[in-house]
Amino acid sequence: MQNPLVKILLVDDSDTTANRIEEILYHSATPSAFRIAISAKQAKSVIHAYHPDIIMIHESLEDCNSKDFIQYLMQENPTVQVIIITGNASKKYSNNFKEKFVTHCFNFNKKDGWESISNVLAGRNAAA
Repeated sequence: MQNPLVKILLVDDSDTTANRIEEILYHSATPSAFRIAISAKQAKSVIHAYHPDIIMIHESLEDCNSKDFIQYLMQENPTVQVIIITGNASKKYSNNFKEKFVTHCFNFNKKDGWESISNVLAGRNAAA
């Protein structure tokens, strides 16, 4: 039986982050589709048309407070998996984002921060 396609939306204005995540997904054993929104405003439009399974959000968005955006997401679609991407090395900072709707918080400055994304996708398909 083939694994279901996982639809992912990245909300970040960094080409570097988008390129790295796209590379990880390309090499992942989990089939996935990937879209990018460069702002919370753009993400809201994409969400309604694309219906992602996972939304990856950079810790600081230009046009919206990340926590406010997460609350919006949970009101709109409480089943979506939310992942915070941060460059902050502080565990305390990462833990501040851990809410009941945020399933993971990746620090891309850590050695294994990027590769952890593949593990989350693999675990999602194992549960499907």
